[in-house]
Amino acid sequence: MRIVSLLPSATEIVCALGLESELVGRSHACDWPPGIGELPALTYSTIAAPDEPLTPREIDRRVSDALREGRSLYGLDLERLLALRPDVIITQALCDVCAVSRETLEHALGHLARKGGIRLLSLEPVDLQGIWRSIERVADLLGVADRARMLLQGIFGRLERLRCALQGIAHRPRVAALEWLDPPFAPGHWVPEQILLAGGECLLGRAGEPSYRTDWETIQEARPEVLLLMPCGYSLQEVLAEARSLLPRLCDLGRVSIWALEANAYFSRPGPRVVEGIELLAQVLHPERFGEPDPSRARLLNPIAIGTPP
Repeated sequence: MRIVSLLPSATEIVCALGLESELVGRSHACDWPPGIGELPALTYSTIAAPDEPLTPREIDRRVSDALREGRSLYGLDLERLLALRPDVIITQALCDVCAVSRETLEHALGHLARKGGIRLLSLEPVDLQGIWRSIERVADLLGVADRARMLLQGIFGRLERLRCALQGIAHRPRVAALEWLDPPFAPGHWVPEQILLAGGECLLGRAGEPSYRTDWETIQEARPEVLLLMPCGYSLQEVLAEARSLLPRLCDLGRVSIWALEANAYFSRPGPRVVEGIELLAQVLHPERFGEPDPSRARLLNPIAIGTPP
């Protein structure tokens, strides 16, 4: 079977199901597991040139303008895609900001997909249950339902061990999480559930619904004990760099523990690694039970020292 994944989380699901060797194409954002970048990239950003330096505020402005004008944020190399002769193409219908949508793909392929027998699968998980269902849907389409059952059994076992370890906790820290930093966005979809399962109380965010724009005054009024910086698609080093530019805002929050997180791997993508994100948050919120988090995944920030290299 020849599989094209135009969604990073779908690529991770396919690989977790043991079908990495059957992938023949990917999106430009697919970067996990290691080595996947050797596959041809079939998509590209239409709002920024490759390696164009943009601030988070500029990205937000360009994205907002494109969505308001009905322009797609991603282009598709249709000729290269068809040359790969895929049997299956996996994309998404959840977020116009995340990846090429099914609507865009169907418009590009038109009757060629139907006549050529290309099967399209569009994923749209809005919560953790939706992520587990996405794993099952991919596995069913690819004929490896038994592997999905084994993968999910392992995930559920980890969550159950975490639940048992959290029994009897005296306090759930008040947590504010930001899925974008400038302007700030409160979390949505599965992130509030991740915080809850890790033993925290999620402020502002709404489980199962999109993230939404907020402001620093609202964040301060919520009186968080912990602030999680997890901007969508950012690595830990990128989060650390952006945190330095927010130094005055972070200092204004007063006595709050500020954590920079590896967002791209564990929170932005609705794939198998969200369970690692939950375990990481448990270490951040309850180190007395789970130990300190790996500094390559999460870093506690002292606002006074944010201006110095990590």
